[in-house]
Amino acid sequence: MSINQPIYLLLILSLLGWNKLEAQEGEANNFSYTVKKFTQEGNSLCIDIDFDLESLHLPTREQLILTPIIKNGNQTLTLEPIIINGKIRHKVYQRQKEFGTLKEENQNAYQVLRAGKQEAQIIPYSTVVNLEDWMKQASLYLDESNCPGCGKAVSQHKRLLAVKPTLEIGESITKEKPEPLFSFVTPPTDSLKMGNKEDNAYLKFQVGKSAIDPSLADNTVELDRIHNHLNQLLNDKKVTIKKISITGYASIEGTYAFNKNLSEQRAKSLTNYLKKRYDFPTGTFQVDWVGEDWDGLIKLIQDGNMEKKQEVLTIIHNTDVLDGREKRLMELDGGRPYRFMLNEYFPLLRRVKYKIEYRIPQYSLEESKRIIKEYPEQLSPKELFVLADSYGKGSVEFFEILDIALSLYPNDLITKQNAAAAYAMQGNYKKAEQLALEAGNNSSTLNNLGAIYLLQGKLQDAQKALSKGKQAGSIEASHNFDELNKILKN
Repeated sequence: MSINQPIYLLLILSLLGWNKLEAQEGEANNFSYTVKKFTQEGNSLCIDIDFDLESLHLPTREQLILTPIIKNGNQTLTLEPIIINGKIRHKVYQRQKEFGTLKEENQNAYQVLRAGKQEAQIIPYSTVVNLEDWMKQASLYLDESNCPGCGKAVSQHKRLLAVKPTLEIGESITKEKPEPLFSFVTPPTDSLKMGNKEDNAYLKFQVGKSAIDPSLADNTVELDRIHNHLNQLLNDKKVTIKKISITGYASIEGTYAFNKNLSEQRAKSLTNYLKKRYDFPTGTFQVDWVGEDWDGLIKLIQDGNMEKKQEVLTIIHNTDVLDGREKRLMELDGGRPYRFMLNEYFPLLRRVKYKIEYRIPQYSLEESKRIIKEYPEQLSPKELFVLADSYGKGSVEFFEILDIALSLYPNDLITKQNAAAAYAMQGNYKKAEQLALEAGNNSSTLNNLGAIYLLQGKLQDAQKALSKGKQAGSIEASHNFDELNKILKN
């Protein structure tokens, strides 16, 4: 070793110990990254990384998971990952997401994208966590996991991205925790309230007959379940049944034409059975049939533990029904996977799906208190909010009912906005921020988003959101904006 080499190493170590962290760039496999921020800001630790995926070439069946990790000795905090899928792997991911069968490592991602299909080659990663004392001397690492869950061996790499977060003194939060005002909005009255009940009936038929025989197999049990749904609604004089949709399905063994005819027969048989027993107006029933239930089979396979699971799914996804899909499944591994599905899964595909849609009246506050205990789905977003508000904002009942409202109406923007404020009041800032960002761009939502940023110590983001909310006319945003300025001055 030359004399200059020790000096050069000491110079590197001293640079790593600087209090001011410069933007860092590095190479990780076939992508690059830039650490733009690893800083202490008041009571928060802020992380900002740009990932450049321009050079990334991921095989179609593979997956890459990039997970930032804060580490100091034995203390670590694992952050949300970015998931990058190859072309075929992304299709599998989307299917699993649709049926709710995502593997653990694919859940709660910061972002999920398909390699080569992202609109921008630079993928920004930005997050804020509550600062703990051990983090002040921590380092930032990147865990790179290649292809977990795709049937191949996992390869992992850990890379050091940054050391010792810098202290950002431009913004600081006072020792007193801010108490911003949140905006709650009463949803509008529904001009027409509709509810629905849906289920599957697994009915058996005599060979060569299409009429339903209640005494055959478990037909009585299946039919009783339908009767219970209908009788419950018919006995409620305030509810009016408007439509009953019946759809027939068949399993996949046999010819496509035969199975389509079989699914039609099942749908029409149940319709005729119900028409004879109930006096519904003409046009109440809507009858349909789809033939072979491949979507149902895919979900059963994904949720189950059958052998050759991935090979079976690959055949289904890549071979058309009319191009010999079933034949290829029968030939796979000597027919063992097909025989397993024949015994375990196919009986569950032979079904009739029914959906009962009904009109619901408007309920008073006292009626809502009774209804929510048994049939919360009959309450509208407005009725749920009025009921929650009657217990007082911040009460246990208030939070519980707004959570019920979100589960029943996950796409309603006002319900999301109110739930965002409720989660923030309970300290769940991550969920609150997510909901607020999804709830639109009106004055109340901007105020709630600014308040959530303020509570997290993200003062610049809070200032922007509250300024917009104030300009849009939010009284709460105007108050919170003034309080934020006092904090910044201190």
